[in-house]
Amino acid sequence: SEMSFREWTDENIFKPLGMKDTHFQDDHAEVVPNRAYGYAGTGEGEYAAVPDLLTALGSSSLFTSVDDLSKWLMNFDDAEVGGPAVIERMKTRGILNDGSEIQYAFGINVGDYKGLPSVSHGGSWAGFRTYLLHLPEERLGVVVLGNHDTFNSTVSAQAVADIYLGVEAEAGESAATTAMAQEKEAGEVSVPPAVLEEYIGTYRLGPGWYVHINRSGDSLAAQATGESVFPMVAWSDTEFWVEGYGASITFQRDGSGKVANFLYREMEAPRMSDLGPPSASRLSDFVGSYVSEELNTDYAVASGHLGILNSQADYEPYTSAAFLSEVGSILEFTTFLPNSPFFSAWSEGYYLGLSAVVSGDLTPAEAVDVVVEQLENELGDNVIIKRP
Repeated sequence: SEMSFREWTDENIFKPLGMKDTHFQDDHAEVVPNRAYGYAGTGEGEYAAVPDLLTALGSSSLFTSVDDLSKWLMNFDDAEVGGPAVIERMKTRGILNDGSEIQYAFGINVGDYKGLPSVSHGGSWAGFRTYLLHLPEERLGVVVLGNHDTFNSTVSAQAVADIYLGVEAEAGESAATTAMAQEKEAGEVSVPPAVLEEYIGTYRLGPGWYVHINRSGDSLAAQATGESVFPMVAWSDTEFWVEGYGASITFQRDGSGKVANFLYREMEAPRMSDLGPPSASRLSDFVGSYVSEELNTDYAVASGHLGILNSQADYEPYTSAAFLSEVGSILEFTTFLPNSPFFSAWSEGYYLGLSAVVSGDLTPAEAVDVVVEQLENELGDNVIIKRP
């Protein structure tokens, strides 16, 4: 089409649907009117803005509003944009290699809610928590957007749907009321260490999307692919609340009593076999060039150093290596991002300075002065700046 992703979606989706406040953000320096920011608690009764420097057009980086997303949901009923064929294609569920069908379709979850066919999807990134729920037989759509990392958008959306449907959860309360009561009243419970050990492992949420579950003191911690480590709070022996995700993870066992998978936001993540780290000779088999005709893209895989996860530190090839065995103890102190409530302010200032230099708006020296001034104004004594 010779159009950027943003241009194409504007012309073919958003404008035809009248979504005037929606676009995919492909320029972090752009000023967006009425923009909301994501926030997280600092642990000291205060809030910090969470930087969102991700550019993942399609899966993320969408700026929108409740009104605009309502128009998008209504298109599932009216099919004014794309027509019935596109809507049905979007609802086509994925099929795994073993032939089994999953709930995830083309960018949406297709399942049921309270016995009614449903289309839904949630989002969790940089302090934002979102959930969309559509019940086609009722011509009902619910859109919930939040900008605090502990906000439970799924529970809120289901609460609205329950009111409209006039239904109650099995326990006599709405699903939302039940879940929030668990969180507020039940609080954290103590789970036997032996049970926690059974949950440790790697689980697969999707292609290239894994969650590593590890011990963290008397509880567990979760780390998804490319993300930070988040603590897990036990609500029961099987269900753990992950505040960083705004959702819970519930472990399930198979007929033999072994932990087989966990449930997360209507998705079932099977437990993966612990194969250990691949050998150097095995990795060398993957070195080469790959071509995707569908994406018209070439890929190159080269040999190099691989990162070591904390969960892998006890593997024999690492413990028997002289150097790795000496430095392995520092793994538990490493995280994806610095563990500081002030990192977001530093990161945003640093990025804006780089952007200004790349765009030619400022010289490197001018950009340094601007970044220093911004950091000193925002962080005060919490930042130490040294000039050569």
